[in-house]
Amino acid sequence: MIELEDICINYKAVLRDALVKMDKNAQGLLFVVDDFKLLGVITDGDVRRAIISGKTVDEPLAEIYNQDCQYLNQAASIECIQGSLNNKIKVIPLVDDDKNIVDFSSIY
Repeated sequence: MIELEDICINYKAVLRDALVKMDKNAQGLLFVVDDFKLLGVITDGDVRRAIISGKTVDEPLAEIYNQDCQYLNQAASIECIQGSLNNKIKVIPLVDDDKNIVDFSSIY
């Protein structure tokens, strides 16, 4: 079972750290955080595009991650959460009112 810590990465990390963590969690993405406050997301596609564009594995995530990501409040209904998961969004963070990640939901 994947724990919240397995799918979160600090925004100060480098691309190499993200690759290692993505490989371990096998979800194809990480939530980029600052002390569990959601800042964005980085996907395996973001990593691929970064490398193709010439970025190295020592590149800071702060220059790569997507700040415009989907999330839901932790009080969202089960129906709302399930309705947000699809072929494009397979994992969604659940946040409190201060945008701190408290949990996540997955299509898997």
